[in-house]
Amino acid sequence: MAMAARGAATAARPQSSTPLCLSLAGTGPGLMSWMFGFCSELQKAGLFDADECKAHGVSGGATCAAYLAAGVDMSVESEAFQALHELSAQARAGQLGLPEQHRKLLRRTLREEHLPRVNGRLHVCLRDGDVPLLRALRVVTPPVVVSSFSDRDELIEALLTASHIPYALDGTKARPFRGRNYMDYGPFPQNFAVGEDETTVHVNVFPGSAWDGPMPAEPLPMRWLVRLYGKLTNLAGAPVDVHPWLVPGWSLFNVMRWDDLRLRPLALEDLLERHRFGRESFHAWVALGSGGGHQSKESW
Repeated sequence: MAMAARGAATAARPQSSTPLCLSLAGTGPGLMSWMFGFCSELQKAGLFDADECKAHGVSGGATCAAYLAAGVDMSVESEAFQALHELSAQARAGQLGLPEQHRKLLRRTLREEHLPRVNGRLHVCLRDGDVPLLRALRVVTPPVVVSSFSDRDELIEALLTASHIPYALDGTKARPFRGRNYMDYGPFPQNFAVGEDETTVHVNVFPGSAWDGPMPAEPLPMRWLVRLYGKLTNLAGAPVDVHPWLVPGWSLFNVMRWDDLRLRPLALEDLLERHRFGRESFHAWVALGSGGGHQSKESW
């Protein structure tokens, strides 16, 4: 599916006959577990089983999109979550850097036999690495989308490239992939790829600018900051269908801890808490009627 901007006034309300099309935002280390939690409930409900389902992903969202396309379980009992926890613990102990942690995670969880399911269903979003960085941070441009992979190694390289934050990880602006330089598409000015029609479900780590729901756990100044970040990570003004603030107990303070500010992988208790919030965000989305239009294999 081509990706282009659409207005903020419309939100995803797909019909039951429409295969699910997702756009998953960048997460950073701090919200990867939240995205795992949302996706695990999506999997449990059978909403991403059809061959026609597709997932676009930016940065950490691309890894979760790959797991959805491949059918890799993201529940707290899963091999993927266990690997995330173990590798995060090693990184916290100074034994791994973030790029190496990510590579080891992908190599532990993605296999050659996943390719037939991934090709054509997964769409990894990259940013042209030769564009001046200041321009890249100010102008919303369509992502470079990769949706076919020759083997497992190329799939892993694409996902690592999608998460290459300029200068923050290894001191380099961009990362080579297929003979060109690319970098993380997010988080500014657009943290997720925007669907060309109203059936795409946008999942971001901040609400859209049009969202006016309550934020009972958020002090008034923090509500302003949430909306500011929501705008800065979504300059296209696209609707955001799923985000953490759908859950009343979520607050910006959940992701402004010392580990978050240092881009440090999380301790187990934080991974589990954010996974729970991700699961609750899924159910809040369903309760709003946004997710109920999709057919699942069984009643949920």
